[in-house]
Amino acid sequence: MQETEREKTRRIYADIIDLPPHKSTKHPQMSLYDRAAIFSPFAALTGFGDMIEEESGKTHCESYKTEPAEHGDYTEQG
Repeated sequence: MQETEREKTRRIYADIIDLPPHKSTKHPQMSLYDRAAIFSPFAALTGFGDMIEEESGKTHCESYKTEPAEHGDYTEQG
């Protein structure tokens, strides 16, 4: 009978798998609120996202300007 992945992992880490989590004697435990703040997204470059949207909008409009079509139609959008 072949052992499952779970059984294999349990066998490999048998000496430490049931130990309680480590608690530092030097540093107080961080609150859940502070831990969450570490992983929350932030805007490293304030306004950069707005600038990208503005520039991509300009490019988008410019790419839809058309020249006179073969059939004599002329449309300009933007």
